[in-house]
Amino acid sequence: MCACVWTVLGGILHSSSVSAYYTEPLVIFSSNVNATVNVGGAYNFSCNVSNYLLFQWIFHDPDNSYPRVVSDTSDGRRVITPDNELRLTNIQFEDEGTYECRLRNNLGIMSLWNDLIVVG
Repeated sequence: MCACVWTVLGGILHSSSVSAYYTEPLVIFSSNVNATVNVGGAYNFSCNVSNYLLFQWIFHDPDNSYPRVVSDTSDGRRVITPDNELRLTNIQFEDEGTYECRLRNNLGIMSLWNDLIVVG
């Protein structure tokens, strides 16, 4: 993933480190949609995608109106794998919410929403 400023010039998406042009639309082949997990449990959200330039997992906390980009945590409870899986371990009530699989290229943005319900 690149933390860059993106601009579109002549139909080509540019950043400080990447320049790519896509003629195919964004595609999400499959993903989980909803999951119910016990406190202390684990879950993998998958998002099988193609034709993307930028991929992000975004967390929408029901108690906070501002979504947050998900990143790996130092304690290893949240890990994003090279194949774009979001692995959650030792799940707690504060992990409950909606996880958005968001991808982008020069043709647009596509998202898929995944709800996580945590039960005690």
